[in-house]
Amino acid sequence: MIYLRGSHLRGLQPHHNNGSNYFAKEITDYKGYGSPDELTVCAEPGDLLAHHALTIHRTDANTSARSRNALIADFILDSVNPTSESAEI
Repeated sequence: MIYLRGSHLRGLQPHHNNGSNYFAKEITDYKGYGSPDELTVCAEPGDLLAHHALTIHRTDANTSARSRNALIADFILDSVNPTSESAEI
């Protein structure tokens, strides 16, 4: 997984569904590729990665013959009030 350091502090970024699967979203104008602010975290089978909902993250293409499997769990506080902006996520 590749994370963009400090991106969770920038607020919600414009993004769209990239069509690859039902949960994948793509930052509309992402310019962080190769940036020193990108941090690569290597995970082994069974590892758990957790990050802030606004943290920009990505992976490179899967070049292996094995599929990537993921379980995604979102935790939202009762005090969160949806807005039209957050509903676009």
